[in-house]
Amino acid sequence: MPAEIPELSTLGHYPILEEICHLQRGLVLITGVTGSGKTTTLASLVRRISEIRSGTIITLEDPIEFSFQHNSSLIKQREIGRDTKSFSLGLRQCMRQDPDVIVVGELRDRESMQIAMTAAETGHLVISTLHTIDAPKSVERIMDLFPSDQQVQIASQLSNVLEAIICQRLLPRADTDGRVLATEALRVNSGIQSSLRKRKIEQVVGLMEIARQEGCHTIDDCLETLVAHNYITQQDAIQNCRDPHRFTSESLASRQAVKK
Repeated sequence: MPAEIPELSTLGHYPILEEICHLQRGLVLITGVTGSGKTTTLASLVRRISEIRSGTIITLEDPIEFSFQHNSSLIKQREIGRDTKSFSLGLRQCMRQDPDVIVVGELRDRESMQIAMTAAETGHLVISTLHTIDAPKSVERIMDLFPSDQQVQIASQLSNVLEAIICQRLLPRADTDGRVLATEALRVNSGIQSSLRKRKIEQVVGLMEIARQEGCHTIDDCLETLVAHNYITQQDAIQNCRDPHRFTSESLASRQAVKK
């Protein structure tokens, strides 16, 4: 196991992650492909939460990759296959212990997702990961876990419990060796909540763009900042963005001129 869990402030995330650590309830999702650093972000969140609040944190991991110090919180780590048979069974067992925070390595199936949302609904802070690349696709993945006759009820429940989705990618640095973190952040507000309830997922990106003061940013916002600081190349931005026209040389120059 790594000797030390990185401090949250060293990972390159926007300030929204510090805000998430102060949440008392709800569902928070960290998403990305394999190798994008989701587990490290999850561990750093647990470390930070344990530093700033007292209570009980239960983690369900497959496998356990970090060892936590308790700090102000009591942290109980459970490993799938050793301490419990599955994420869904582990979640049910967690609910009986009434922890303050439940951290789930991944929400892989319908049952686990349903229990996680119910836990968030009943006053727990639930943090987990999904194997998705952006905020709208994360919502679609959740909805797709459930049959069509449950979609209305699930959309309503999700809109009530979802607090944030943080999507991350690791891109090659242009200025030195190594990789740099690129993120998208959805912080649920009343407009996004209404969109989720009505299953109008196509509206989510537009609502994020007008909610930057509330902690939202799109992947394109982040990529533009990384290009402006020469952390990534224009080509890597184009390959990872939602709107390639935003990253033409003319568009980038125009936007930078406006900012000046």
